[in-house]
Amino acid sequence: MDMAGGSTDDILKLTVHLVDYRDRAALNEEWEAMFPDPQSRPARQVMAAQLDRGALIQADLLAVLQ
Repeated sequence: MDMAGGSTDDILKLTVHLVDYRDRAALNEEWEAMFPDPQSRPARQVMAAQLDRGALIQADLLAVLQ
């Protein structure tokens, strides 16, 4: 987000694809560190997925930048 001229405050939605859905606990830990205020967190969708090239996680986000 920094390189695009924004911050995590500009994120509206984050979609996360996990190979092992049990990794959700680790994801939640990072999520809470990145967005500590529950009232200002973006929308989030987490899905189990089969990813290419040995990837364990893939994330897509939607953000609005000025």
